[in-house]
Amino acid sequence: MAADTATELELAFTRVVRLGQEYAGVLDSPYRCLIAKAWVGGGAPVFAEELRVRRARVQAAFQEAAAQIAEQIHRQGGRRPAVPTFATPAAVVSPAPSGFAGMDIPAMQRLIAGLERAGQELRHAGARVGAELRASGLPATPGHQISGVGVWAQEQVPGLRRRLERIQRDCPGGLTTPVMTGFGLFGGYAPDRHGVGALLDAAATGDVVALQRLVELQRTGADRQLAARVNAWWQSLGAAERQRLLTGAPHLLGRLDGLPATVRDQANRAHLAQEKQAVTAELARLRQSAQAAEARVKELEGRLRQITAVERALALGGRDGRPPALLLLFDPSGPGKAAISFGDPDEATSIVVSVPGTGTTLEGFAGDAQRAVRIWDQASAVGGPNSTIASIAWLGYDAPQWGSILSSDRSPANLGAAEKGAPALASFTDGLRAAHLPTTDARLTVIGHSYGSTLTGAAARLRPHAFADQLIFLGSPGAGARHASELGVKSVWVGEAPDDPVADLGIYGADPSDAKFGGQNFYVQEASDFPYSLKAHSIYWERGSASLRNLGYLVTGQYAKLVPFPVPTPSPNPSPLPPGPAAQPSSSGIPAGALPSPQPFGG
Repeated sequence: MAADTATELELAFTRVVRLGQEYAGVLDSPYRCLIAKAWVGGGAPVFAEELRVRRARVQAAFQEAAAQIAEQIHRQGGRRPAVPTFATPAAVVSPAPSGFAGMDIPAMQRLIAGLERAGQELRHAGARVGAELRASGLPATPGHQISGVGVWAQEQVPGLRRRLERIQRDCPGGLTTPVMTGFGLFGGYAPDRHGVGALLDAAATGDVVALQRLVELQRTGADRQLAARVNAWWQSLGAAERQRLLTGAPHLLGRLDGLPATVRDQANRAHLAQEKQAVTAELARLRQSAQAAEARVKELEGRLRQITAVERALALGGRDGRPPALLLLFDPSGPGKAAISFGDPDEATSIVVSVPGTGTTLEGFAGDAQRAVRIWDQASAVGGPNSTIASIAWLGYDAPQWGSILSSDRSPANLGAAEKGAPALASFTDGLRAAHLPTTDARLTVIGHSYGSTLTGAAARLRPHAFADQLIFLGSPGAGARHASELGVKSVWVGEAPDDPVADLGIYGADPSDAKFGGQNFYVQEASDFPYSLKAHSIYWERGSASLRNLGYLVTGQYAKLVPFPVPTPSPNPSPLPPGPAAQPSSSGIPAGALPSPQPFGG
């Protein structure tokens, strides 16, 4: 090997080694800072893995560049120099597990500064390594790899800095809700299989098509994180963007699960008023026309009755000590859908969603709201001074109708309506979780009455261990499950009036009141005035009844106070019984202290 060539290659090797020793560990500090405590929750694990991979890539590229030059020296007849290792340790003590989700602001500031510095230095170092390799007659690929990591590091800085500024502005101490940490602040680092991020970006501009697509995606229940993403998206919008959506598309905005309850109420009330005005004007016009189609008039009259029913239901709030009602859903299309909450579910300590069954219509929704009101009244009376209740009447599905016995998705004789409506109920409870404020713990109960229990069971199976804390089935013909454990909740309670004919059907899976099902029965008084009639199927909310009192105790988690099943009075002259197996006692609830309170989803 010529002396000049040998000298140049040896000098190139020395310069590359020095560059590696100086810059191979430039990502160590940001990496240590991240996995120690700078950012906890949300997309932090994904970002930490990306940073780890790129840190290793830089060190491998320096190693490869030095090794290639060393091999080139050997090929030219020189002595191959020893290639040092450029791997650096990055051991840290991980933070102890806690409820914290967010950022350590000073640590995150150091992480961002470290990434910014690393970006500049790695781009510079990569260019120099590439030049040394090319001058040595070698491919410059390792230099490009080093520079590429530098570009990546610099690209992360603006987004992280913008999110940090939002936390400093909106989240004192760096504490955020899990939803905001996971999706609002770091949604770019979370999986997005359904293109929700792009849809939300478009929706922020007032794109009605994007909003409609989000509503449709929500109805399928395919994206379990959709409600969380919607909540984080709304929190990120400015006042002007929010007002544009409330004004321009209230009919879609109010249907998005995950939005704050007060926002949904504002949007849905605006939509209700617009719909009432449009229907009233169209009816007046048609009634003055000699050529008005009778079918169209009847359709609009029915629509007006639906609107009136919702207004009557809303009027139950704000009186007799109750908070104003919140309209969480209003969709007049088709059979019509609505949801009304008595109490703000975003702040409540006990949230209960009541799902009605066969025969329920939007025209009769005021009756369903009255039942939700009675639960609110009872739970508030027994809940104690620190208890706040949100009792929700939810008609978010097309309930089966007795006149649709042959329909595949509206008949009470099959599971079609339950299977079709279950994703909507699962999405609704996703939204309750996403919008609930982190300052208050809450217990979420879903009550399914009649066929509503069948729908509730189907929805619970879509969200195992993430649907609700407890389920209550009233007059259930079956929850579509063989055992309570299939429903993925902490506890299942069953109320069955002895004279309720529907509760004895057991046509959708096992009978929930059977001890073998694994639920816990609670006492419901007999309906002796109307045995085995549909009236007995609706006694569960009678004021002053043991049933309603027990519902109040269950909703507030006061299991030890449940009204017990009465002890049978022995006959004064019992007839002698033939010998046989001992009678098995029926399930009669859980003794005091036997069941732990469900863990709150807000904590």
